[in-house]
Amino acid sequence: NLHRLDELNRLSRWICQERPSADEIMERLDEIKNGAVYSFGWQLLIYALVSGSFSVFFGGDFKDMLASALIGISLKFMESFLKHYFSNSTYPIRQSTEGFSILPAMPGAGTVYLPIHIAAK
Repeated sequence: NLHRLDELNRLSRWICQERPSADEIMERLDEIKNGAVYSFGWQLLIYALVSGSFSVFFGGDFKDMLASALIGISLKFMESFLKHYFSNSTYPIRQSTEGFSILPAMPGAGTVYLPIHIAAK
């Protein structure tokens, strides 16, 4: 969400310039956190368009574009499912030559980490 990122950037500049109280900062953070987001339908469309566009960009034809768009939509559904059902704690998933593994460790150099929320038990 680039809009939210832009708002956080503005907030940090405002904090440096104005030196507000902690209550004012928390109030602004809550406003940013609870701000408007794209509807789920729009998010599905965006995932499909981005995935399909990358397929064409890298030399795919119409069938490849459709397959990529469907994969993008599937990824959005999976992301929503994981956020909804596994949101108590965050563990990185490490992609390596052996596949994927869940690690409760800090990211290291040269390793791709995907943030996945795992329910704490």
